[in-house]
This record gives sequence, C-alpha cells and structure tokens, in this order.
Amino acid sequence: MERTNARVIAAQITGNGFVGPLVGAALWAVWHPLPFLLDGVTFLASALLLMGLPSRTAPSEAGADERGLRSPLRGTWAGLRFLGRDQVLRRLMVVVLGVGQQAVYAVLVVYVERKLGLPGFGYSLMLVAAAVGSLAGASAAAWTARWLGSGWSLKAAVSVSAPSYLVVAVLPWWPLVALMLALNSAGVVLWNVCTVALRQRLAPPHMLGRVTSGYRLPAWGAMPIGASAGGALAQHTKLYAPWALAGLLLLACLPLLRGVPSVESGSAPGQRNAGTAHGPHKDPSGS
Repeated sequence: MERTNARVIAAQITGNGFVGPLVGAALWAVWHPLPFLLDGVTFLASALLLMGLPSRTAPSEAGADERGLRSPLRGTWAGLRFLGRDQVLRRLMVVVLGVGQQAVYAVLVVYVERKLGLPGFGYSLMLVAAAVGSLAGASAAAWTARWLGSGWSLKAAVSVSAPSYLVVAVLPWWPLVALMLALNSAGVVLWNVCTVALRQRLAPPHMLGRVTSGYRLPAWGAMPIGASAGGALAQHTKLYAPWALAGLLLLACLPLLRGVPSVESGSAPGQRNAGTAHGPHKDPSGS
C-alpha cells in the first residue's frame, strides 16, 4: 500500500509541482485568461469521466450504515465517529501538519522577498525546491516504511519537518532555506503515505471512504486557519515567527505518536496486526 500510495502522490507532485506551473506560465504569456480556461476545461473533462464510472453498491456488512452511502454528510459523520473511537487514527488526526505548513507558506512569498532579499523569481525557486523534496520523499517513502515500519516512519517525518521550520526561523540564508523546504516537503510526503496506508489497513473496507472523509474534514479545514494565523502572526510580530511556531507545534505533537503500530505491509485492509514491534494493539472500536 505504501508503494502504491507513494506512486499516486508522486504523480500528483509531478503535475502540480512541475508540469502545471510550467504550462500555466506559458499560457499566461500567450493570453492571461488561458490558464483559467484550461483549468475549467480539465474539471469539466474530469466530471465527464466520473459520469462513466460503473455504479457499485457496498456489500451489506455488520455495522454498515446504508444511509451514509446516500448522504455525504451522514457518511462523513460516521467516519468521524469511527475516528473518535480508534485510538491510533484519533492521534494521527490531531497531528495536523497542514496547520504549520499553511502558516509558513502563507507568508513564504513575503519572506523570500523581504527576509531573503531575492528577486521576484526567488519564490518560484523555493516552490521548485519544495517540489523536488516532495518527489524525493515519495520515491523513498515505501522503502522507509518497509525498513522502519509505520510508527517509526511517522516519527521520522515529524522529526524531519519540525527542525526544518526552526532552521528557517533562525538562519535566513536562501540556499539553506531551499534545502529546508525540500526536507520539509519530503517529511510531509512520508507522513501522507504512511497515514493513508494506516487508514486503509485499520478501517474496515465498508468504512474506508467515510473514514477518509472524516479525516480530511478537520485536516483540510485547519489549513485556512493555519494560513490566517501565519499571516496575522507575521504582520504583528516578525516574518520568522510563523516558522518558529510551526516547528514548536510539531515538536509538541511528537509524543502523540507513541504507541502508533508499525503495521506490516502484507496486512489486509481493515485487518490489524497484533505482532508488530510495538506489541499487540487493541482495537478501541471493539470490532
């Protein structure tokens, strides 16, 4: 699962971090509305492709809420209830990397210009450095998870991301900042690969979609909060303050990862492994 999830994330990074910006810049140079028109056309094409998917009905299983299949809100609420009962997934949901990451990326363009003293294209260079780090992290994520296990891989992801924020806060030298952004992005990708694989293994198959929706609701909902907090903090204090805050928040969350199991890569979806290096793991949901 880690290998497949890493490949999916690598494909997204290639499109969003490399191909998309280059195509967008070229279209912008031809005619300013073109990037927006192409974006709208691709969304329309995606919708048409989704309309052609076959309809499938989830099998009737114990505890399945059929109403959740018809209602996204009910399904998301069912996923949140499952997350609240599961100790491992509940802890992972608390460690929301998006809060700190969005806080720093919200002020990155100003930080690059005023703190690093780079010209206008310096911001693009930093984004490219982050994309390269993400791609490297996706390439190494499956191997890292297999070597360290899920639990230690998550600790490694946080241990890499937190210091990278703090280094940028105290050492505003652009080559070092570019390197720290690359390391941070690699850690974020490793985190995403491992948490997605854990959800796929720990959630029963008929609950996986709802658990994913429930997990993403607070994770993605925290992103605008983090961005707003980062902008306000930089405005009223110093430009490096969001970076310091992001690093300290991640370090404070590190103890929450104690006891997260290192699930074996061969475990089936919805099946918990009781023979991990961290000892047996009791299912808090009682299933």
